[in-house]
Amino acid sequence: SIIIALTALIVTLVSRHFTKNYFVVFIAIALGWCGLIDLFHTLMYKGMHIFPVDSANQATQLWIGARLLQTFALLAAPFMLTRAIPPVRLNLFFGLMSVAIITAVMQGFFPVAFIDGQGLTPFKIYSEYLIIAVMAVALLLLWQRRKFLSAKLTAGVCLAVVTMMISEFSFTQYVSVYADSNLLGHILKVYAYWFIYMALVESTLKEPFS
Repeated sequence: SIIIALTALIVTLVSRHFTKNYFVVFIAIALGWCGLIDLFHTLMYKGMHIFPVDSANQATQLWIGARLLQTFALLAAPFMLTRAIPPVRLNLFFGLMSVAIITAVMQGFFPVAFIDGQGLTPFKIYSEYLIIAVMAVALLLLWQRRKFLSAKLTAGVCLAVVTMMISEFSFTQYVSVYADSNLLGHILKVYAYWFIYMALVESTLKEPFS
């Protein structure tokens, strides 16, 4: 999913001159920077032994931070259908937000999300439900503004958001970070990112050339 997110960012930035669809550029930049947080989430995962951590809490905190940033980006994305923000400003904004989230987790300023031996904290569970609720609103906004998008792009992004919502629900169900529901959530996330990637490629490369 990290590779897909970063590839989507690169493809969109390289091909941005072929499209006037700033909705696509906005989503790709947001996803790319969320991919950076996900990279730290992976490296700090319990059992990786790359960072000196002995708890699953930090990786879980980074997950929530990345998903919150991603979700509110999806909520704002439909408004980018009728306005343009330069990619430099978007990269600066999402870059600063990503660094702030990573720093907050590393410095211990982020709320506790997982307690070893006990499982998820209320903050983590309620955050997941908040993420699902905001995604539902984002989906509704996108559907209301679908006239600005091609059918394939609308279908791809909607399918991705629904998959993300199911993925997030699975992350409210586990006690161990190695549980089946956790595995399912990560697999669904890969599919969600792939749906978005294919929709972005269709919009930024295939359609303009056609």
